[in-house]
Amino acid sequence: MSGIPPTFYSSLAEILRAWREHFGVSQEAIADKVQVSSRAWRRWEVLKGKATIPSDENLGDISEATGIPYAVLMALSAHRPIPIFYSLRRQMYSFEPDGLDESAVDYLGSVN
Repeated sequence: MSGIPPTFYSSLAEILRAWREHFGVSQEAIADKVQVSSRAWRRWEVLKGKATIPSDENLGDISEATGIPYAVLMALSAHRPIPIFYSLRRQMYSFEPDGLDESAVDYLGSVN
């Protein structure tokens, strides 16, 4: 991947918080866009302790609202999260630290 390398995320909470901070969006604003309470959103962003996992429907809504691919959200919300490398700016992801080339990302994007 050229440019800024993707960031390593090991939990759903990490990527949700990073997305909000990257785009300067409050928890209340994104919760409203996803049509959940800000309390629910805060629980999804808990890094330690009693974090909750959104339903599959909520994950779809989060994906639609943020542009984070559904596959990324599913991987990070699994009972045993699958760590992922993701670029918020380029909306590209990889399960490998060296990233993906453009054609692989185009293919994965069409699968979602």
